[in-house]
Amino acid sequence: MIRFRSIVPLLFTALIAPACGGASNDAASADPAEAAVTTDTTGLGFGASSTRTLPGTYFPESINSAPDGTLFTGNPTTGEIVKFAPYSSQAVTFVPPGITKGSFGMAVDAVRRFLWVCDVDTTPAATGSSLKAFRLADGGLAHSYPLPTGGGCADIAIGRDLTLYVTDTYLGTIMRLRSPDAQLEASWCTDPRFSTHTDPKDPLVLNGIAYASDGFREYLFSNKRDSGEIFRVRIDVQGQCTDATKIALDAPLVFSDGIRALDKDTLLVAVNASSAAAVAAGGPILGSLLRATLHGDAGHVEVIDDQLDQPTSLAIVGRDAWVSEGQILRLTGVDLTPPTLPFKIRRIHL
Repeated sequence: MIRFRSIVPLLFTALIAPACGGASNDAASADPAEAAVTTDTTGLGFGASSTRTLPGTYFPESINSAPDGTLFTGNPTTGEIVKFAPYSSQAVTFVPPGITKGSFGMAVDAVRRFLWVCDVDTTPAATGSSLKAFRLADGGLAHSYPLPTGGGCADIAIGRDLTLYVTDTYLGTIMRLRSPDAQLEASWCTDPRFSTHTDPKDPLVLNGIAYASDGFREYLFSNKRDSGEIFRVRIDVQGQCTDATKIALDAPLVFSDGIRALDKDTLLVAVNASSAAAVAAGGPILGSLLRATLHGDAGHVEVIDDQLDQPTSLAIVGRDAWVSEGQILRLTGVDLTPPTLPFKIRRIHL
């Protein structure tokens, strides 16, 4: 999430993913840069504990995973990125604080061996936002692409040809990066509905993004933080976005954040709040992991877990979702209760 220009410095997801929100890590969900992910977590060392803990006031915003099950998550206030190796519950610094102003949406690119990260300055200085690539081998910065003035990088998805699709949560667009040597196309996909603010106090619009394919057609799904709407966009044979369609959900999404696609008809969404009533009361606020099953242009929403501490994003590893409890509403002042320590990443069996 990003600098809340009218409330308090806000951060978005990934979110998301993802993110926020990064891209899905399930082999069936067609983020091909992550398609090497195992379909079974046996042997990855995740059976011993259902949580990972983070030091201090970390506020883990986005989360993603490598093919071996290594988890990555970022701090939206210091920019630090840590990783949890398989068989380990120890958070190890991957990118030290200060390389990014704030780390948000992320996606593992297992083919080119990068961790792509949304960098956003949420301080009053607000020096801007960029999309960055860090080498998986050593955490070194490989590439950086500035966003347009006033933009805010929210989340990242990777297509089957390794094209990156990135949400701009301030300007309400989907951007495209066709290769590391290309230019970031800031206005690749636009629609008035993407950039319309339904809550004048919330500057964030498009948030999480997910990619899916049925083997022939390619789709992107993106959710709006302020309204909870989910849009499906088709990528045509020329690589252009078309047919932006609002999914008619049968339940509201409150502070919708990271989104992942299990396939073109099944989405997982992290929402910061389970109900609008708790938000109105000023906290404490619990959030949810939801599943949206699509039937054409309609979607049925069901709750997987509604006792999560303001989840912001998720990574899919085999048959599990690892959910970052970012407690983002406490960071932005929507929830007036103090943070719950330690900050956690929780495993939820799907």
